[in-house]
Amino acid sequence: MLLEYSVDNFRSFKDEAFLELRPTKTKAINRFPNSYVTLGTGEKVLKDLVIVGENAGGKSNFVESLGFLRDLFVRMDVECHSYTNTVNSSNLVLADDGSKSASLEKSNTTQAFSIEVALDDATYSYFLKIDGLGVLEEKLSYRKKRTGQSNTVFEQMRTRVRTCASCDAASDCDKGAGSSNSGCLDYSIEIVNGDGPLSIEEMERLYDVQGPGRRPILSWLSAIGELHCRCVVDWIVDDLVVAYGPSGRLADMRVEPDDLFSLMASEEYLSIVQLIDGSIVEVIPDRERPFMESVVVRENVSGKRFNRQVKDDSAGVRQFLAWSVYIYQVVYQGKTVVADEVDSLINPMLSDKVIAFINGSDHHGQFIFTTHNIFNLTLRTYMKEQIYIVSKDSETLESSLYSVADFDEIRYDVKEELYEFYLKGMLGGTVNA
Repeated sequence: MLLEYSVDNFRSFKDEAFLELRPTKTKAINRFPNSYVTLGTGEKVLKDLVIVGENAGGKSNFVESLGFLRDLFVRMDVECHSYTNTVNSSNLVLADDGSKSASLEKSNTTQAFSIEVALDDATYSYFLKIDGLGVLEEKLSYRKKRTGQSNTVFEQMRTRVRTCASCDAASDCDKGAGSSNSGCLDYSIEIVNGDGPLSIEEMERLYDVQGPGRRPILSWLSAIGELHCRCVVDWIVDDLVVAYGPSGRLADMRVEPDDLFSLMASEEYLSIVQLIDGSIVEVIPDRERPFMESVVVRENVSGKRFNRQVKDDSAGVRQFLAWSVYIYQVVYQGKTVVADEVDSLINPMLSDKVIAFINGSDHHGQFIFTTHNIFNLTLRTYMKEQIYIVSKDSETLESSLYSVADFDEIRYDVKEELYEFYLKGMLGGTVNA
């Protein structure tokens, strides 16, 4: 389960954007007994969280930063360095050649990602800092108990950028930017608590030979069997789902066709679909075009049944069938789903139903979603730690992310709804939501 995540210098976020999924430590926790789960390590982790913000405020940028980090371990075509189109624009400096392109040498391309993953037997903290050339710093540590000692698995740090034998550049060699030749980058690497088939000395020697800085060392150590690294990479690859809207495309959902067919034919999936329409009694999935040719079966009060293909049904039902797959992954597969822009179909009433369904089920999954809908700002459904706000400065165009828990003056016994404070500008957001 995701416990913490932070990123800085990513698109509209010039400074650190930090997200934490720990429940409140106050007595208010008793109001929300189903909103969190306690793991074997003693960590308490939230099951769901909502990020609210204005149009073009930066919500999607934050979600995409997590998707970018995930892609470093999933996609081989994403090289482990920062890109000028992901760096905050105020940190970019144009080149002197008149091309209007950013200069890597003059720009601040340093980006830092930090993620804390709470598993049932240990909590892992992973830190990655990159720039336009590749990895700058990387570290993995873990602790067995919530308040236990932190143990370092490995650390690596770039010590210098040098001229290599294969190029003539004096500094910041072009061949160091990317995976084609990272020989221009020197690293200090230390594996402290390796747990796998190879000794620490063997792992360090092999990694030094294959070329530090080309890929995250976390990925490489996982591939050769280091157990701590494998736990983290497996979670990132298998249990972290970043959803960019209900496209219904299998490539986006990362679900195999046969698995999706079985999923949509299950009673568990049907129970989720019924949140939007209780008259739906069956979903007959189509293997080739599941979100177009599948059949939705409804039954009226007299017992008469009506069949309709998804493509002929309402837009809300079509979209929710896709989103129901993600909710299924949360509740029945224990995945952490970070979903962007769900408010196109989830109104406040349906949102309450979805959250109640997630909270009312026994699982170790999480549903984190962004929305424009300010009516999700309510302490009736969420504790303050479950509500985050994204706001963009109108002058600098820089985004910030913060929790409602940062506002001590907001109390659970207030008579006004939280969204009323937001509309008044009392939560730091826009008054023109």
